[in-house]
Amino acid sequence: MNTQNKYNVIMKFGGSCLSQPEDFSQIKQILTSYFKKESKPTTIIVVVSALKGVTDLLIELTHLASTGCDHQVIARIKKIEEIHEQFIDNLFEESLKVTNSAKGELQGILHDLSTVLEEVAEFGIVPYFIDYIMSFGEKLCATLVNLFLSQENFSSKVFFGEDLIITNSEYNKAVPDLEHTRARIIQKIVPLLDNNWNHQILVITGFIGRNEIGYTTTLGRGGSDFTATIIARMLHDAQKFENGRIILWKDVPGVLSGNPEYIQAPHLISRLNYTEAKEIAVLGAKILHPKCISIIENQQIPIELRAFRQPESSEFTLISSSKVSLPIKGIEIDANAYLIILESPFLFHEMAFMQELFSFCNHNKLQLSLLQQSYSQNRLLISTIDIDMKEKLKKFQKNGHIPEEWLQIYAQPAGIITIITDQKHQAEIIAKIGKILQHSGISAHGILQDYQGITVSVVVPRINVTEIANAINLSYSLGNHQNQNLNNQDQKSNNSTIPQQNEKKEEII
Repeated sequence: MNTQNKYNVIMKFGGSCLSQPEDFSQIKQILTSYFKKESKPTTIIVVVSALKGVTDLLIELTHLASTGCDHQVIARIKKIEEIHEQFIDNLFEESLKVTNSAKGELQGILHDLSTVLEEVAEFGIVPYFIDYIMSFGEKLCATLVNLFLSQENFSSKVFFGEDLIITNSEYNKAVPDLEHTRARIIQKIVPLLDNNWNHQILVITGFIGRNEIGYTTTLGRGGSDFTATIIARMLHDAQKFENGRIILWKDVPGVLSGNPEYIQAPHLISRLNYTEAKEIAVLGAKILHPKCISIIENQQIPIELRAFRQPESSEFTLISSSKVSLPIKGIEIDANAYLIILESPFLFHEMAFMQELFSFCNHNKLQLSLLQQSYSQNRLLISTIDIDMKEKLKKFQKNGHIPEEWLQIYAQPAGIITIITDQKHQAEIIAKIGKILQHSGISAHGILQDYQGITVSVVVPRINVTEIANAINLSYSLGNHQNQNLNNQDQKSNNSTIPQQNEKKEEII
């Protein structure tokens, strides 16, 4: 057994890194560069998504097959075949043998796809069929990546996710069974690590697993990232990932401090701890799903988010256990919220109002972002992104315990600005927001802080959300934030560059 091996990196390449044949050469360069840094035999685990656009075609195929559109099904299968053949012809043009082998594997996988589509046409769409059909994108891509790396003289082996990751039966959003997955990883992956005397690559399909009876499942949004972190966790549990790290290659260099659609010139966040990263992910950052962080947080396995087109860049986001105290780590904006105001002269708590409201929201699947009750308890503010709230609240007003004529419900467009900070700076942030609002002549509907001291949220009229968010960001972006004191700014509202517009509440019921 080779006890000198290092099993310290898992790389994930998503669809944005797999959009053209030239991207395979970029993957080769990244792997070669990493191996050159290692003098001892090293294993790199490469997790791949489907080629860009293929998953969408597979979803279309499923629905077309269920409606009996045979000619459109054939056309979509042909399109998937053409996409992969284009890669094959480009990648293996110097070897007819490898080209024929790759096309043979392609035809075999497409034959299996056609077979299950016939079952969809006969029996209709069931959750298992959807997950199984979507898995073909990753299988096709992993097969091509493995063939390419082998042709380029890498020692490479491919695994499909069903062989490694065992999940429950929640199709399209499966949760890993850690005990059985750990056993699979120890059985199938660890021996390859322990007995490796040269650099090697293990290519694994992202996004897919299987339940206990063998049916294919998928891991939902961020599924390929999740696959990478699941494998890292399992290897760590098996004591085979000492000082290990995960590199998620993206089309951007990492997490930005805000959405460029709303925040002017957001900066790259170079360091986040696990709690901060999860909070940013929960609030809407699409670059990483919070479940990918939760599974490796206690093991303190670092995650690097790096730009695929600039692999040697020093600018990237590192998520780890280290803490960097900054007033603002990020600003997340929900510019399409609605503020719902409920007023009644009857005290809500005496009428079991809150229990009734939550039960109603749960039954009608209403999404509540924030909820704030006035001190007198006769006024309730609800922030929501549900565009159907108006019609649903009509039922609540008509059928609730409080007589309809004694409950007034108003609504108006709103925006929610959430600042990711820390306990040290939370009070400072709240004071800063108050000064910005005073300076701009805008009234906030509510300012809330979470119990962990991680976030501060402010609800403002929708028309003002961009101005307020940028004012908050600007107050900490120019030089030393401690010198950015709004007391030194011109307090004359007539000279303010931020629009002084307050929206009146609009009675909707």
